[in-house]
Amino acid sequence: MKRKGMSLISLLISVVSICGMMLFFFYGLPGIMKSSTSMGGAELKRQPGETIPEAAMNQARGVQCMQNLRNVRLALQMFRDSNDGQLPASLSELSTQGVTSDILSCPVSHQPYSYDPAAKNKVFCTTPGHENF
Repeated sequence: MKRKGMSLISLLISVVSICGMMLFFFYGLPGIMKSSTSMGGAELKRQPGETIPEAAMNQARGVQCMQNLRNVRLALQMFRDSNDGQLPASLSELSTQGVTSDILSCPVSHQPYSYDPAAKNKVFCTTPGHENF
């Protein structure tokens, strides 16, 4: 008599193989993927003990910080152009240029961006690792 369905052994093999794939996805291969992983041509920097999805999310937040700073600098230029060369005293004055409060802080550390009106367009992030943004 033929049995339909999966046997207990085939079910266990399936579960173990799925668990193995999940471990590989989250942690990579221990000797091959040490501190960086290439994903789609981009280099993914990983801290010790950091999973691959965590590293990807941190890198995405860093890119979002770069884009926020770029948008704030563009808004500063628009403000200067529309106000006869005058720069705002603080970043909160950029609300007339469409800058919302969530763009004025780093998505990683949630610290507000630093702004020096004396140095033209000098807006920077104080989060470690974002100094060159």
